[in-house]
Amino acid sequence: MRIYRCPTEHLSGDIIMPLIADSFMASPEFAFVWKSLGGKPVYWTAEDAGNVVAIMPGIEFGVSPLLRFASMPNGCYGGLFTKRDNSINRETVGGLILNAVADYGYAKIHIYDFKSLLPTSEHFSVVPCETNLVDISDPDWQPPDKKLRQQIRKAEKEGIEVQQFDSDLHLSGHLNLVHKFEQRTEQKSKYTPEFFSELASLTDRDDRMQWFWCEHDGHPVSSNIFIVEGDHLLHWQAYFDDTYSFLQPAKYIPYIAARNAAQDGIRYLNLGASPEGVKGVSFYKAKWGGVSFHYNCLKRLKGLGKLL
Repeated sequence: MRIYRCPTEHLSGDIIMPLIADSFMASPEFAFVWKSLGGKPVYWTAEDAGNVVAIMPGIEFGVSPLLRFASMPNGCYGGLFTKRDNSINRETVGGLILNAVADYGYAKIHIYDFKSLLPTSEHFSVVPCETNLVDISDPDWQPPDKKLRQQIRKAEKEGIEVQQFDSDLHLSGHLNLVHKFEQRTEQKSKYTPEFFSELASLTDRDDRMQWFWCEHDGHPVSSNIFIVEGDHLLHWQAYFDDTYSFLQPAKYIPYIAARNAAQDGIRYLNLGASPEGVKGVSFYKAKWGGVSFHYNCLKRLKGLGKLL
């Protein structure tokens, strides 16, 4: 079996799609968005008898000796993707890909194995990760927390209107909300205007990227980005102007997004990774009625990567 690194654009859709199925995060279209941040999309590829039987999507950042690899970056998931006919031994193939990735020369590697398809490896340490999954499949689903339900009803009474994001109308307002986030948190956003522009363009082409927007009297209030990954709706990014917190957009938009997704057959609202030790985040997520879901990040630091 041959394991090799392949730039994403060099692998045809006819090869990729049977492996990734309905995964948005593993798709070439999503991978190409990261080019706007200087990322280089690649698939680590396993080939047997001339046929590609498994891939690991990822984004490379930087150059040697500070070259980094993430599968996938910034709260997204990657790992191993294979055909679903059980024609290969996933543990064997996964181990071979991990060996190749470890030997390539990356200074820093993070592989977010949400589906737990990768074996343990002597080359990687295991970092436990946790998110909250809310089952929204019941047509009558409501958050179990009484106060949260009251906040949602208050938003409805205030007449808050949630719209699909329109880049022509809303992108400048979104960037203004990102700037407010930077001022409020005193930290620079990970994302550039070019990244959001590419993301907005992808939203127009792929309904697995769900972007919701609301404003009040013509002023931007909140902008929330969700990703449909399989039967999950991941609440990926949220920006808001706290001047309008009385409108409760932070509660109302995820609620509307979840109800809409449930009508399309999505089973879970994924509230995203919970930072260790941040009790306020866990308390908020518990109000939605979710249950903890644990998965692993495989991590490797080498050389200067230990300083990054």
